Order: sequence, then structure tokens, then C-alpha cells
Amino acid sequence: MGRHRSGSLALLLVGLALTAVAIVSGYVRSELLDSAAFGNRAVEAVRADPVRDEIATAFADELIARQPRLLAARPALISAADSVLAGRAAGGIISRSASQLHRAVVLDDEPSLVLDLADLSVLVRAYLGATGNELPERLEAATPDLSAELDAPGASRPAISVAKQIATVALISPVLALLCFAGALWLTPDRRATLLRLGSGLMLLTASMAAVFVFARDMVIPSSGGGSGAGAVYAAVFDALLSDVLLWLAVVGGAGALLAASAATMLGPINAPAVPRAVWAFVRREPPTAGWRAARNAGLLVLGVCMVLAPNAALVLAASVVGGYLAVLGLVGLLSLLAGPPPQDAGSGAALRRLPFTVAGIAIAVPFAAAAVVGGTADPGAAAAVLHGDPRACNGSVELCDRRLDEVVFPSSHNANANAAAGYLNANHALSVNSQLDLGIRGMQIDALAGKRNEQGVVRTDLTGETEDTVVEKIGPEALAAAQRLAGRIAFGPIAGDTDLYLCHVLCELGATRAVDEFRVMRSWLDRHPRDVLVLFIQDEASREMIVEGLQEGGLGEIAASLRLGDPLPTLGELIASNKRVVIFAERQAGPVPWYMDGFAFFQETPFSNTSLAQLEADASCQPNRGTPSAPMFQLNHWVESYPPNPVNADTANAPSFILERARRCMREREREPTILAVDFAERGDIVGAARTLNEQLVDQTG
Repeated sequence: MGRHRSGSLALLLVGLALTAVAIVSGYVRSELLDSAAFGNRAVEAVRADPVRDEIATAFADELIARQPRLLAARPALISAADSVLAGRAAGGIISRSASQLHRAVVLDDEPSLVLDLADLSVLVRAYLGATGNELPERLEAATPDLSAELDAPGASRPAISVAKQIATVALISPVLALLCFAGALWLTPDRRATLLRLGSGLMLLTASMAAVFVFARDMVIPSSGGGSGAGAVYAAVFDALLSDVLLWLAVVGGAGALLAASAATMLGPINAPAVPRAVWAFVRREPPTAGWRAARNAGLLVLGVCMVLAPNAALVLAASVVGGYLAVLGLVGLLSLLAGPPPQDAGSGAALRRLPFTVAGIAIAVPFAAAAVVGGTADPGAAAAVLHGDPRACNGSVELCDRRLDEVVFPSSHNANANAAAGYLNANHALSVNSQLDLGIRGMQIDALAGKRNEQGVVRTDLTGETEDTVVEKIGPEALAAAQRLAGRIAFGPIAGDTDLYLCHVLCELGATRAVDEFRVMRSWLDRHPRDVLVLFIQDEASREMIVEGLQEGGLGEIAASLRLGDPLPTLGELIASNKRVVIFAERQAGPVPWYMDGFAFFQETPFSNTSLAQLEADASCQPNRGTPSAPMFQLNHWVESYPPNPVNADTANAPSFILERARRCMREREREPTILAVDFAERGDIVGAARTLNEQLVDQTG
């Protein structure tokens, strides 16, 4: 009799394990291995905001790579693609492409289109044309062939093999599970008790699998940083493909709850307070042998660590167990009203009810241990900053530490804040401020304006004292018309709302970043790179008081250096030793603090209105512009002025040979080396390499 009971319990445990396999493989087979279902889930994933934003951005960047002049309209392209992806027409493209890709990878079809970007481009062109935008004409040349192909036979053979195995397991595992349950019922001396074990086991198994699902999601998906970025994209795709797993678990767990409730009505009333005591007694009970004690304690350790690492999963588990137990009690009460009083020989039921918790312990410990192993292999991200280069270096070179500010060439970016990564129309750079610093830029020219953000999230330029004619004079009537089409009608005059400091270029409607936020980015970067010095030159369209307050709030004021005209300028080593590693200049109004200095008292410069590469190559491009001949530092403005800025010009202007030829010509004519060597599109060409070459030559010449 004892052997029959043990064999019944063993078959029950095997059946529960096979049930878990059947749930997973069945979901994969019906929801993920079916091409049509996969296509529908792909549409759901793409419609999620983070994924849609990511695809729209990638689409815009692909177009820009093919037609660099489109960089000026990157925000408009992203917005248009985002709107199109949310529409019904794009759903067909996404579903078809995903289904074709799925068949190529899973079913060994012919090579398939991964994503028909040409079709998406047609929709974007139509969308922009309907809004009266002129971009479709430029898009036509950029999208002759944007289709990507997947070589299915070579790339997907392992996936095809795995898919076939999963499909086979999905068909076999539920049959084997049912056979195990039937065998357990055939062998058991008490089928009512075994039915209770089976129902309780199914309920607790699915609860633990739901908790593992939540735990795995938390471990696999990186932090989304407040709902954006890679984490949010992973979360959206994960949920679109796998969120219905919880529904499957709820169905199986609900069936187990009904089975347990029905069996419990036949076994007699449940002593509700005794169940938690039985669970606690099981947890505290010391196994008879050292091996079982080690296994028990290891299981408790894994369970505890998993609950600490994934409290959401722990809450799901607790809620599932308690909620399932309460549901059983309720169902037992209802079924008891229908079934009448239990048989008189049901006194052994209380003892038998301890056994399902043994099943529960195994059902919970095994999947949690597996999840811990999987989670332990996940890359937790960078745990600490990695230092590069010589720790004695100053701005990347030991030789520069003993050189004064006016003896060092700082590779610099003109209108550094106006970059496509921050969403500016008519951007001067593709990279963000932080990425420019990572690239090696050590000087930044930025524009600070007062602005007011409206309810739509657009920053309106606070042009107090200015007129539309003034702006037209700066950017021209055609540029203003383009701004009105791309950013909405620009209203001049009083604007309601609170005024804040923004980094913009000419008009905040064309792109704006809150100044304090960008200053904090710079400060954070400098904190991570304690051997670097940064030069800031601010075109101050806002008041000096507002700008100084923003610099202080952003953390740059406390590490800003104060220079005095007529005194020898500090060396990079001295600035680093004193932790005064940012040097800040204003174009027009210096003060009221000593570190916010008059830029053109310290700098003399070259013209900045060269409208062609030929003008940059002419001797006139080296002539004096702003500043006085006695100013100790020299600013070499090295870009082609156009509106919108044209990155194609930078491909030539930023080539090291072109930069070095002009820099040396201007050095001879002006009899001084450039401190700031400023370019547009710093990511094109090699301004950093050119500045390094100049610094090495200057060190060699002066010793």
C-alpha cells in the first residue's frame, strides 16, 4: 500500500513538471511559432510608444545617412514616421514584414524582407506632403532602396531546429502529463485526496510560474529610466510577445482551484487556520538527513534572495497563493451547499492536506532556482566607471599639463547645444552634448535664451525687446518661413507662462533644451573625467543674471575658473589641481561673478560668415573680426555658414588636412595659435585628431 502511495505521489510530481513544460511549449507553439499570430504581436509591439519612437528614430537616421542634408529636419522626420507607425496603413507593413521574417527564421522559407522601409518611406512622404511640407522632394532621392533581406537558410537553421523540437514537445507533454495524472489516480488508495493534491499542485505551480515570469522580466529588462530608452523598448516587446502567458497560467491555475475545491468538498471541511500553521511547520521542520537539510536550506536561501532581488515577483507569489487559497475556501463553501454534507469517513483529510504543500515547496523552489541561475547570468550593466589613458594627463596628454590656456588648442563645437540628438530642427551637430564630450570636444559655443514652455511642450522664445524683423535679419525670410512650417506659427510679442533659461539657436521653437539640465550633463561628465578642462563660450541672449543662476544651479559655477586680464593665464595642470576645470565666457555681458568673463576681452577671432568652402580657403577668412589685437586667446571659426547647416560641407571642412592647412595659414597671419578651433558637425571628419596634431607640433616647437 505504501509503495502505491509513493508511486502515486511520484507520478503526480512528474505530471506537474510536464504541465509546466506543456504550458510553456504550448504558448510558444500557438502564439510565437505561428507566423500570423507573430505578425499581430509584432504590430502590438511596434504600436507601443517606446518601440515606435525607437523605430521612427532609426528610420530617420537611416534616411539622414543616405541624404545628410536631411539632418536639419530630423525631428520632423521622426515625428512623421512616429505618426505613420501609429496608423492603420503601417500596421499592414509591419504585420507582413514580421510574418515574412518569422517564416524565414522558423519555417525555412525563402529569404524574406525584414522591414520594408521603402514602403514606410512612401507613407512618410505622403504624410509630410499632406501637411504642406517640402521634405518629400528630398526624401525621394534618399529612399530608392531601403529594403533589407535576411538569408534564411544559413542564418536560421538553428532556430528552425529548435522550433520543430518545441512544436513536438508542445504536442507530447500534455498527453504525458494526463497519463501521469491518470496513473497517480489509478495507483492511489485514496483518489479524493489525490485529486486535492492535484488541484492544489496545479494552483501553486501556476502561481510560482507567474512569480518567476515577473522575476525574469525584472531581471532581463534593463531599467527604463523613467519610461524611455532601451529598457522601455525591451519591456514593450516583452509584454507584447509574452504578456498572455499570465492568462494561460490563470486558466490552468483556475482549473486547479476548481478541482481542489471539488475534491475538498468530498474530503470534509477545511480547517482554514490550520493551513498556514501547516505551511510554517513545513518550513521550520528539520529534515532527518544532512543531505536533505542542505537541500532545504539552499532552497530557502535561493527563495529568499530571489524575493529580495525581485520584490514584485514576491508580491505576485504571495497574492497568488493567498488569493488562490481564499478562492478555494469560497468555492468549497458554494460547492458544499450543492453537494450536501461530506461522508463520515473523511477524518483523514486534514493529514492528507499537508502533502500538497510538499508539492508546493518543490513547485516553487525548482522554478525559482532556475530563474536565479538565469538572472545570475544577466549582465547587470556597468558597475563602475573605467579609467582610460594616463592618469597624469591633462586633456588627454601629459605634455599639455604645463601649458597655459593660450598655448593649448581646444577642439570645439559651434552651437554645440543645437544637435539632432536633442531634437533640434536645422541642427549643427548629430551628437548630443555628452557624446560630443566623449568624442573629444573640449570647447563649446552655446546660445542661451529666455523661453516659456507652452501646454503642448513647445518652448516659445521670449523675445522681449526684439521684433520679427530682427529674427528675419538673423536667419532670413526663407528660413523663418521654414521654421513656421516645421515648428508651427511663431508668434512674436508677449507669451504667457513662466520664463526659464534654455539653450536654443536663434529661436527656441526650432529646438530647445533646458539650460540647467545641459549644464548638469557637462558637470557630470567633468566629474567622471577629473583630468579634463572645458571652455564654454556663451552667446548670451538672456540676461547675465539668469545665465549665472543657471550655471550655478547646474553645478558649473563652483568649478569655474576666474581669470584676470594682464595676469599670466593658468596652465591646464593648475586648473585641474584647483578643480577649476571649466572656463566660461560671455559674448556680450560679463559678471556679476568673476568667473563669468567678457569673452572678447580675452579672445580675438576670425570671421564666422564664410558661406562656402572657397571662402574658408581664402586669406580673408583669417582676418580679425571681434575682439582686440591685445586679447591673449584666439578663436578660429571654421565652418561654412548656411541655413539650414549642411553636413556635406563639413565632410570637406573637417578633414584634418583642410583644418591643418587653414589653421597654419591663420596662425602665420595672426601670429598666434588658436585656443578654440570650432566646427559644425563635430562627428564628421576629425577635428579632435587635427587639434591633437597642432598641440603636438606646438609642444615640439616650444619644448
